[in-house]
Amino acid sequence: MYTRTHIILSTLFISLSPISLQMQYNTIMADNINAHQYADKKVKAQKAAQDKIVKDGKLIEDTWSHVKKKEGKGKKGKDYIAYWDKVWNKKEKKHYYYRTVGHGINLDAPHNEKYMKTLVSPEQYQAIYDGEMPVSEALDEQMVRYNIKLGLDFAQRTIDNFDAMPYDVQALSTDMYYNMGNVPKKMPNFFKALNQKDYHQASLELKYHDPSKDKEKTTGYYDQTGGRSKEHFSTLSKYPKIEKVREENKLIFHFED
Repeated sequence: MYTRTHIILSTLFISLSPISLQMQYNTIMADNINAHQYADKKVKAQKAAQDKIVKDGKLIEDTWSHVKKKEGKGKKGKDYIAYWDKVWNKKEKKHYYYRTVGHGINLDAPHNEKYMKTLVSPEQYQAIYDGEMPVSEALDEQMVRYNIKLGLDFAQRTIDNFDAMPYDVQALSTDMYYNMGNVPKKMPNFFKALNQKDYHQASLELKYHDPSKDKEKTTGYYDQTGGRSKEHFSTLSKYPKIEKVREENKLIFHFED
């Protein structure tokens, strides 16, 4: 028969047994490892977030520099004064007119009106819209950077593995999203090739209306954006063409002569 003393001693012995101690040690070590792993993951996540901020800032800065070179500041020598920008819709075969100021800021876009009115008074906004006062260079730059950021955010949300693409492809994608807005809707075949990381095919989709059948008819984007689209085409076309080989289930890269 076990007495109360026997039970206490037995319990004490079990709690101090090598197996029990080993289990406690393993638990403590596992907790320590998990804590170290968590801390390591946290540091890596913080670094990745910081790196993204730096890279996104560079993309915005580079796109702003590109915009300054490729877009004018006004019409007929009236820099920073609003004007009606005439845009030809190739598909509908008609012109659309947009109130524009500075480096291509569309004042008719609701998001631009809303954002600009947080920076200037409603009266100043209306005066800028009516062409009664110029937009300041500082306000022009702030508005352009705001729209570039919107374009970059949209590109990152819609392009698979955006951050894994070569930097020059990220940069031209940012510029195209800034310039065009909804790229997936307006240029679906280009967007598809970009998502497949087939940059050579993307160059053809950027330039030609139907590259598989007709390499004479060019896209509205290629025709209407001047040197900007030509530079993007040149950048993408330098990447190797991809051919899918079904029997080997792999991708073959080669440069065309």
